[in-house]
Amino acid sequence: MKENGDGTGAALAAPRPDRAIARVDRKRSISHTAILSREVGYRPAVASDWRDDRVGSALRGENPLVMARMRGGFAVIGDTQHLPGYSLLLTDDPSVNHLTDLDWERRRQFLFDLSLLGEAVGRACQDNGLRRINYEVLGNSLPILHGHVHARYDWERPSMIGGPVWRYPNDERNAPACAYSDEAHGDLRAAITAELHGLTERAYSASV
Repeated sequence: MKENGDGTGAALAAPRPDRAIARVDRKRSISHTAILSREVGYRPAVASDWRDDRVGSALRGENPLVMARMRGGFAVIGDTQHLPGYSLLLTDDPSVNHLTDLDWERRRQFLFDLSLLGEAVGRACQDNGLRRINYEVLGNSLPILHGHVHARYDWERPSMIGGPVWRYPNDERNAPACAYSDEAHGDLRAAITAELHGLTERAYSASV
């Protein structure tokens, strides 16, 4: 099922001025496999660097990839934009490993927020040949709860389009040319953020 909005054709809302997009040093960006820890050989020069603790730095307001604080966690733009729009929902509780560590209400909220993030990504990417949105909650190498939102496209290679994104070679997905930067991806990030803000306002007000 194609997750690309409600078909209203409404114009994107302007990003809120109080949610300014922090800038990211492209040269220091790392692969998606290090979203929450010092994996794959990455070792920051300073132990307090935000890359060393993605959730903690988000809680402190120091993670520049955060797009929005949601009820279920933090919506962040992915370090790699190999498939444009790649985003994640990070738990706001670093002690949570498995989805089932949450009580039922928080599980529902996390998965609902993950779907809202996917809907926002779909709306922002729908004019770029969007095929569908893929959702994943894995945690096999990173033992902190997080969900992946992958935009998939009609222009992907036929050998890749029918499988999960992990079939792409690591050196392709994590190529320096695909690393997130404000210059290359700031407009897309702003569009996702604006869509997400509108969706959460509607969804959360309806659930009060």
